[in-house]
Amino acid sequence: MRFNGQLSEWNDDRGFGFAFVPGQAERVFVHIKAFEGNPRRPEVHDMLTFETSAGPKGPVAKRIRYARTEEKAEPVRASGRRAFIIDWAVTAVLVPLQIFAVSELQLPLWKWALLPLAALWAFIAFNWDKGAARRNERRVSEANLLLLSIPGWIGAVAAQQLFRHKSSKHSFYYKFRAIGVIQIGVITWLLWRGF
Repeated sequence: MRFNGQLSEWNDDRGFGFAFVPGQAERVFVHIKAFEGNPRRPEVHDMLTFETSAGPKGPVAKRIRYARTEEKAEPVRASGRRAFIIDWAVTAVLVPLQIFAVSELQLPLWKWALLPLAALWAFIAFNWDKGAARRNERRVSEANLLLLSIPGWIGAVAAQQLFRHKSSKHSFYYKFRAIGVIQIGVITWLLWRGF
């Protein structure tokens, strides 16, 4: 059964909000990923039509569409559907540079395990944060996720692509990409200078 409702709250950075259905007391949770097609970004007071399912804290909207079809300008996440090819291109340069830098330092073999461990740690942190967001629990801060991305870049990229977490929030992934590019620059400079 489809309901007509109005978006009463919307957090565009986090991609979710709440709608109310006339005659019903309970708010309906609305997430950006539940919108069908490629609509524009939602705004408070938008009229929506949707189905609902039971969530842990109340009804959750699914198969969401705008109630008026003429409101279909400005694609949602046109740039927000992140071009992971850029991240993998950075990875293709950064990871060999990291490995080469570690080998140039002539570190003991056990220290080579630090790179894959850092990648695994970043992967787990992104997965944990995604689960915490779904359960509405305490989150891993963005600053910590970015910090973990420095040594664990490949794990962070893999987690973002696999879990679709932190992949559409512009303010986060621009900083994330900057970290990868800066690392390439710093490691290249250090290698050129001979450490």
